[in-house]
Amino acid sequence: MLFDLAAWVVIILVGWAVGRGVLALLRVDRLRPGDRFVIATWLGVVALAVGLLAASIVAPLTPAVAAIVGGLLLSLGGIARSFAPRAVAAAPLRSGVRLWPIAAGTACLAIGAAALASDPVTLYDSLVYHVGIMRWLREHGTVPGMALVHNRLGHVSAWFALAAPFDHGSATNRAATVPLGVALVLVGLQTSIAVGRVAARRASTADWFVIVLVAALIWPVSARGAATPSPDVATNVLIVVSAWSVLVVSQRGRTSDVDREIGVWLIPLILAVGAATMKLFAIPAVVAAAGYVIVAARGSSPSRSVFRPVLVAGTVAAIVLAPFVAANVAASGCPAYPSPIGCTGAPWSVGAAHAADYAEYIRDVARWDRRGNIPPDSPLGWIIPWMLAHPIVTFLATVSPLVALLLLRRMNRNGRPDESTMEIAGARTVVALALLGIAFAAWQAPAPRFLYVVVLLIPAMAFSHWMQRVVRVIDAGAESADLSHRFAMGFASAAVAVGLAYGVASQKLNIRSAMTRGAPVFHVDRGDLLLPSAPETQPRLFRWRVNDVDVLTPVPTPIADTLSYQSVIAFNAAFEKCSTAPLPCTPYLPTRDVRLKRPEHGLSGGFVRTREPDLAHGVLICLGELSATTSAASITGAPNGHDPSRCRPNDAR
Repeated sequence: MLFDLAAWVVIILVGWAVGRGVLALLRVDRLRPGDRFVIATWLGVVALAVGLLAASIVAPLTPAVAAIVGGLLLSLGGIARSFAPRAVAAAPLRSGVRLWPIAAGTACLAIGAAALASDPVTLYDSLVYHVGIMRWLREHGTVPGMALVHNRLGHVSAWFALAAPFDHGSATNRAATVPLGVALVLVGLQTSIAVGRVAARRASTADWFVIVLVAALIWPVSARGAATPSPDVATNVLIVVSAWSVLVVSQRGRTSDVDREIGVWLIPLILAVGAATMKLFAIPAVVAAAGYVIVAARGSSPSRSVFRPVLVAGTVAAIVLAPFVAANVAASGCPAYPSPIGCTGAPWSVGAAHAADYAEYIRDVARWDRRGNIPPDSPLGWIIPWMLAHPIVTFLATVSPLVALLLLRRMNRNGRPDESTMEIAGARTVVALALLGIAFAAWQAPAPRFLYVVVLLIPAMAFSHWMQRVVRVIDAGAESADLSHRFAMGFASAAVAVGLAYGVASQKLNIRSAMTRGAPVFHVDRGDLLLPSAPETQPRLFRWRVNDVDVLTPVPTPIADTLSYQSVIAFNAAFEKCSTAPLPCTPYLPTRDVRLKRPEHGLSGGFVRTREPDLAHGVLICLGELSATTSAASITGAPNGHDPSRCRPNDAR
């Protein structure tokens, strides 16, 4: 837990400092201090994650490389702030704010998040490939042709790059959930700020909006209680933050300096593109945020050409997205893997056909909620079973367009000409994001984890507008009070509540077991207080040689030799999980035409698919089971520590 807390302090402080530089570069002012802190920190975290992903293309993400990337970003941020107008660079807190309740609430929030995030990783996908990708990044960087070893290693994410530098020394194999804690803490702080404003009767529509959505996000995290490095968490959170930032910047009113306003309109776009670098189901947020830049520019100055905002938005999006695309091309040969669009014919590429097959497999898994046994002749047969299996998501997705129509009609009828123009544009952007997100997920992969947030956006916005009207009526007769005291108490109460929600979800607080079986309430030892728990290791590993590549499989022989990406093994099969096994580990063996790209550089040199005649059938040998005492360093060397006798005769082909 202490390790996690220290890592979060580093990431959040660096992110906040870098984000202040980004805001200065964008010439953003007139943001409330709390909003400014949240936006700046998330902008900085996105910049840090994307910067680390860019560095991984040329070097392993060691602590030294991360320090260089962080130092470079801090320097650039400092330069940007030095040239910014004083009003933009400075954002002092209001005088009279009581700090001790805020500090106490933040401490409770951080401790609860640390209790949850330091639990052992148990999620299936995380143990199959999330943890493995982070170890690849730490030991070798983004390796050309990683997806040839195992298709899931091609899932590039800037979120993984944020964790890799901390996976070092005594924290090796224990730092996978460091980014999860950053998201939990920032979400908790953002909600606490909003609740504090509600208590002080200074809440805006954006505050109510984020309270509803974050409560909806925290509920499944607390209910499932799973510590995971999955980028799904970060992507959903950043979609919420991007939508919230649209409402924040839309409530700032209008100014005559259109060129200066372009900077503030870019905030939602940068956050949305940052979400897409975590996982591609955030693409609808990018489209909606880009449209908002254009609409906002036209709304502030109808006589101005739309070319400039389009050019600026496109340039900013390309800069943020470039490292992600480059890392994808390196890992799989496809710029948006697993999409086959733009796949190259490079020797390390998986190829467009393989990417298309894998994308179809992902889509079918999401549609049918299982792997294998998919009816071949019913392309739409999944719809009714899916709707019956997910009634709440189906209901919200169905009613969202109607709720959006009613909300926008009411805003147009009651809006004021000057201040509400941008607010209506912001509301339309959130509606567009939600509808595009629903349509995109339904088309590509209708998994509930991709739909959950987007189906809540429109109901949350409708509720926030209703609450804002109710609170305004109450405020009309309210007496003056110590607003700073109310804010501090509201902040502290929300932070403690969120921290308790995280803590109860943690395996370290066994309330249910204590009530039912008389077990201890606290299940914590001294080691848990210092370092995060390590994932469970694979008890059995088999070593194989494919041409000049030595790989490990956790699955029994000969299954590993016969499986392809279209696995029909039962869901959550324990023996598919590589967990923290030495690299390269894969549930399925690579095809027999895969070999090292540069054998003298080992795994760091990458992999290629060769078409040479003498390798047309390849060489595949099972070298035996890896003994418990074999070190990772010996995997690529002689077969010491292996017992070839454990390969049955029909396993070595």
